[in-house]
Amino acid sequence: MRIIDADGHVADNPTLAIEAVRRWPEHVKITADSRPGLTIEGPEKRGDWIEGGWRRDTCRPEISG
Repeated sequence: MRIIDADGHVADNPTLAIEAVRRWPEHVKITADSRPGLTIEGPEKRGDWIEGGWRRDTCRPEISG
């Protein structure tokens, strides 16, 4: 499994995924729809956080709020 953050940094160590699932099981889910990965804080793989939820039409590396 490769973990890539919004800035394009790759976390090669699988310990990150294991620890994230252990610490925050209510926010981190393992996905396997197209390739193994993690979904954090919701079902959207990309998008901006806005008041009330995720926007599907844009993608920015930073999430404010």
